[in-house]
This record gives sequence, structure tokens and C-alpha cells, in this order.
Amino acid sequence: MKSNENSERSSATLLIGTVVGILSIVLLAMFYYFSTNTHLT
Repeated sequence: MKSNENSERSSATLLIGTVVGILSIVLLAMFYYFSTNTHLT
């Protein structure tokens, strides 16, 4: 039971970490893209 709960918890935290990382990268890319566009115009 404990091993299963630990594995599920670790996989859930890993999934959340990956999603948060991807979202942060996308948000940073969008922010950089919009900032460069405003500077160009």
C-alpha cells in the first residue's frame, strides 16, 4: 500500500512539475515575443 501510494504521489508530482515547466516556458516565450513585437512597432 505505502509503496503504491508513494509511486502514485511521485508520478503525480512529476506530471505536475512537467506541466508547470511547459506552461512557464510557453508563457516566457509569449512574453518575449510580445515584448519584441511592441519594441519593433
